Order: sequence, then structure tokens, then C-alpha cells
Amino acid sequence: MREILNNKFMMVAAITNEITRSYGSRLQYDYDEAVIDISKSISDYIAEANLDRRIIAVGAEPRIHVWDLFASNMDGWKDHMYLASGPYAQMITQIKSPSSSLIFEPDRQFELVATLSDLGSEINFVNNECLLMFERSVRDQPSYPFSFDYNTLDMQDIDSPPEGLGFDFISVGMVDLVNDYSTIENCVNLLNSGGVMYVAYANESGRLYSEDYYVEPVTEVYERLLAMDNISTYHMSNSIGFQIVIKD
Repeated sequence: MREILNNKFMMVAAITNEITRSYGSRLQYDYDEAVIDISKSISDYIAEANLDRRIIAVGAEPRIHVWDLFASNMDGWKDHMYLASGPYAQMITQIKSPSSSLIFEPDRQFELVATLSDLGSEINFVNNECLLMFERSVRDQPSYPFSFDYNTLDMQDIDSPPEGLGFDFISVGMVDLVNDYSTIENCVNLLNSGGVMYVAYANESGRLYSEDYYVEPVTEVYERLLAMDNISTYHMSNSIGFQIVIKD
């Protein structure tokens, strides 16, 4: 126990595990079957594509490897998937009731997408591999039928947006911000005044809190956020890590 208490990294991991278990025990419904079907469908599709999954080929790309985990029966995966699907984002949208939203990861944020649809928000998806997986394996899932209209935007639209484009809510994965750091400023610029950006997977699986945090790619993201004078931002360290950005 003394070794755990004296190790900040292990402390964060232990606390995160307890919080994740706590959230999982509060679920008022059981969505195991739907999530397993979705995860297995995506995992099988990636396997059939015969992609080179070696780190030298794809890097530490979580979007390729994570579906194998979610498709398995590993203990605790459902709790993790529930947190990863964005309960904080759903709480924000319930408070904010955004009239327009931009989602980078609709495949794993399907509950958030359903909530936004129920709120009457105009939904926009980034045209990426997550949208491909959503349209192939999530959109027509019997347990989560989606019947709303949505728009798609290319990354060129994010980098050089047409005049008047703006959103009350943006949900983006940290991997998108790390792949191209300019996406941070571009997303903040796309927020309307008072708009909220929700960033998931924001702590590099807890490594952000280690003594060697400065070598992690996400460090650059936080340095850029701290340099902005037109936002307020808040970090939540539990589980996969979440960052909330509010534009003045």
C-alpha cells in the first residue's frame, strides 16, 4: 500500500478504476448486446481489410486497436465504454442545448449523437474513418436506430471554414488534435461565443500525470490551450481524461 500511495501514477490509476466502477454501477439500462454487436462488426471489418496494424505502420492509433478490446468479454470493458461514450459530454449538451454540433467520432459517441438528435441540434460529422464506421456498423443498429439527417464536413472545411460556419458544441478526440496541432485553434475558432468543446482521451492513458509528462504528444495541446486568451478550460483526470473548453 505504501508503494501505491507514494507513486502518483499508480494513485491516479487506482482512483480512476474506482470512479469507473462507480459510474458503471449507476447505469439504469443494459446496452451490452448493442455495444458488443457494434464493436464486433467494426473489429471484423478492420480485420477483413487486412490492414498493417504494426506500430511502425499506424503508430499508436487507438481507433484501429480499441475495437478488438471492446468486442471482447474483458472484465470492466462496459464501464470503460460507457465513460468513453461521453457522459460528461451528454451532461454538457443537456445544459447547453446546442443548436448546432460538430462530432469527430460518431462511431463511439453514438449515445451523445442520439442525445443531440433528441435535443433538436443540427448535427455535423467530420468525414473521416469514424463516420465510415458509424454509417457501416452503428447507424442501422436495431438497438440504436438513427433516423435524423446530418451534414458532413471535410477537414478542409475545418482548416478553412466557409464564412458563417460555427457551432455551439464540438466533440473531438485527442488523437485528432495530436495528429495536427493546428486543429486545436481551428476548432476553437469554429466555436460560437459561449460554445463548448469537449475533448476525450485527454490524458494518454494516465501518462500525462507521470514525471515524464513533457514527452507526451498531448503536452503540446495543453500548452496551446493555455496560450489562448479567449477561452476558459477545465481538465478532468478520471478514466481516459476529459478536457472542457468554453469560448468567451
